[in-house]
Amino acid sequence: MSDDKTSLNDDSLEDSLEKIIKNEKIKLDALEKKLIELMKNMEKYENINKPQ
Repeated sequence: MSDDKTSLNDDSLEDSLEKIIKNEKIKLDALEKKLIELMKNMEKYENINKPQ
């Protein structure tokens, strides 16, 4: 009986961890998109202000 409870808890823990990882990946993907956008804006700014 104790083994069944442990197994259930492990599954529950695994599900919780998978959910957390999925949410963190979504956040990381959003940050990556924002970083790429900022880098593109920085390149534009540098090109505009480049001495000729």
